[in-house]
Amino acid sequence: MISTVMEGHMVYRILVDDDNLVNILLAEAMTKIGIHASKMTLVLTPFIGIERSVMPVKGVVELTVTVGIAPFCVTIQHTFMVIITYLSCNAIIRRPLLHQISVMVNTKYLTMKFLTVKGVVVVKRNQEASRKYANTFLKGKKALLFDHLQGSNLPHA
Repeated sequence: MISTVMEGHMVYRILVDDDNLVNILLAEAMTKIGIHASKMTLVLTPFIGIERSVMPVKGVVELTVTVGIAPFCVTIQHTFMVIITYLSCNAIIRRPLLHQISVMVNTKYLTMKFLTVKGVVVVKRNQEASRKYANTFLKGKKALLFDHLQGSNLPHA
């Protein structure tokens, strides 16, 4: 997990996930940052989340995001889907944003590198929180995978 500046406010507990296509911001975090609902564009498409559950979507919002610490930082505008749910993180940064700033993710060391005008930045904070979140997430995925395989016609060992 990392921290970034969104709309001029420091936001902590942001998960970096280079697997999916939609950047996510929790509705509660949006309120705490002070982003007014009028800045959001309504979306009618439901969001299918973890364990195939449908999560209510408030809409999408365009945010100014700063990754890194000045002068070694990148500031970009990016779209986030605002969802109403409970997660142990405030936002999830995913592939489109990572691609836009040319991030290299190293999952073994829980770090990411990207190039700025002033040089290469290595972000590696909150590794303990990331491991805890990943372990919680993987426990849920294993249970889901096990339940799914139980109902299949796979040969038993």
